[in-house]
Amino acid sequence: MSIYRKTKFDEEINQIWLIYTNSFEYYNCLKQIRKYEKTRFSDSRFLSFITYTSWYILIIELCKVYQNDNNNQHFNIYGLLNRLVNNYKNLEFRSMISLSDIRKYSDDFNSPKIIDIRKRLVELRDKFYAHIDRQDQNFEREISLTYDEIEYLLKTLQNFIIEIKQKVSNGHAEFSEDIFVDLTSVLKATEYYNKKNLEEYMQRLDDESKRFKSE
Repeated sequence: MSIYRKTKFDEEINQIWLIYTNSFEYYNCLKQIRKYEKTRFSDSRFLSFITYTSWYILIIELCKVYQNDNNNQHFNIYGLLNRLVNNYKNLEFRSMISLSDIRKYSDDFNSPKIIDIRKRLVELRDKFYAHIDRQDQNFEREISLTYDEIEYLLKTLQNFIIEIKQKVSNGHAEFSEDIFVDLTSVLKATEYYNKKNLEEYMQRLDDESKRFKSE
């Protein structure tokens, strides 16, 4: 077998990191929506749209990295770990990481808990997102994953990326929620303008009513 270069590893782990970041972006949006206290001025149509979109992309992205099959292992956690195990003797960076370390990561991602969540993750992807034209507005009732389970997948992936980059590249992967969309501010601004527009509309009606009575 040919040498497995560090540049190839960096390419793969950075792509997995990007998938993690994309996933967390939309998970973070869902968390903000969940915590947001809605009022009669909330834009229900926008909330429905962003909730569906966030779930859609989150599930698709997590399936890219977590689905364990031979047809979907490009920049996939299982594909990467299998390549590291099978090519261990040919790793350019073999001195930086032990085979037992790699096998431990593989065991972590094949734990009963991960396997159970992964199964429902893929089922959810197939059920709701294979045919967008069949979108059900009540789709949230059918979601079989909890926020805690999604967070567990993300945290497991984050810890893996941090640890393996430190071992192989002596690098550091930083994760900060500050870089993500502040959806709460967007929702508040939307409510403010909805309320303002309604008040201005009511004021115009009142002015017209007074003018009509005075004629």
